[in-house]
Amino acid sequence: MDRLRPRRRSRPIFSGFTNSEIEKLERFVREAREQLLDKEFCHKISINFNRSAGRAGKPAVRWTEIQNWFEARLQDLPDDNDNEATIPKEPECKEVEVEMDCDRLSPRSRDIFSGFTDSEIEKLDRSLRETREQSLDKEFCHKIAVNFNRSADRAGKPAVRWTEIQNWFETKLQDLQEDRNNEAMIPKEPECKEGEIVRDLSELEFEAKSSKDGAWYDVETFLAHRFNSNGEAEVLVRFVGFGGDEDEWVTMKNSVRKRSIPLENTECCNLNVGDYVLCFQERKDQAIYYDARILEIQRRIHDIRGCRCHILIRYDHDNSEESVRLRRLCRRPAP
Repeated sequence: MDRLRPRRRSRPIFSGFTNSEIEKLERFVREAREQLLDKEFCHKISINFNRSAGRAGKPAVRWTEIQNWFEARLQDLPDDNDNEATIPKEPECKEVEVEMDCDRLSPRSRDIFSGFTDSEIEKLDRSLRETREQSLDKEFCHKIAVNFNRSADRAGKPAVRWTEIQNWFETKLQDLQEDRNNEAMIPKEPECKEGEIVRDLSELEFEAKSSKDGAWYDVETFLAHRFNSNGEAEVLVRFVGFGGDEDEWVTMKNSVRKRSIPLENTECCNLNVGDYVLCFQERKDQAIYYDARILEIQRRIHDIRGCRCHILIRYDHDNSEESVRLRRLCRRPAP
């Protein structure tokens, strides 16, 4: 049997924060500047963002992306102060001159960078493959930034700084190194017995059910495997957006499966009473995914906002019922 492998970094590339996330990050810059670059502080923020309803259906945020955002923002702040100090005051207006506003000029505030476009990400990936040894070089990153800022795709968007290019390359290289390290430390599975079905796990993405709360989370890496006293295979998983202290042993048979896929607006017609789904449950203290079953569907005419149907579901973990919209549902993989 092929050995278990860490999930490929083909997960959706992170392409920016939402407006509400940027507002929260800006508040942290004002209120907690001394701990902005602390790993644990950034890790807590990433967990909070990944559990929020606003990130449902979007790529998970890693703590390094939050740290990079803070680092770039802090670089902007000294620039603003230096610029203001170096700009001289206008000379006083003479009586014979036309009256003008002689207040000193203030530096123009820079829009917050919120992510690369899809075409820019493709170019960065290509540059990384072709010139990996110089991807962190200042001059190299500066040339790419100039090229991006002159392109038509960036019209109307905040300018890209060379440090943001360099941070992207640095994070990408760290990801590649982690993949190699994780793959090297995973032991091989024993050979399959005659008659067993062999599955290629290399291209699959997985989710696993935590024994702590019964919710399903995306698997970032399979770290190790073992057999328990009952002879059942167990794997040690690391969840996307969580650190090593949240790693957990789960059973392969009941707690690991292919990743559930969010339903599109046009797919509501394929849902039926009795279907099993994965539902995004929103509560005051948490927002996570639980298994559920559809009890009733009130079909409505769609409008510009998408599907307006009301779907009554019952959660498997506590038998509670809730009426939800389609956007909170994912299609579970076939057993």
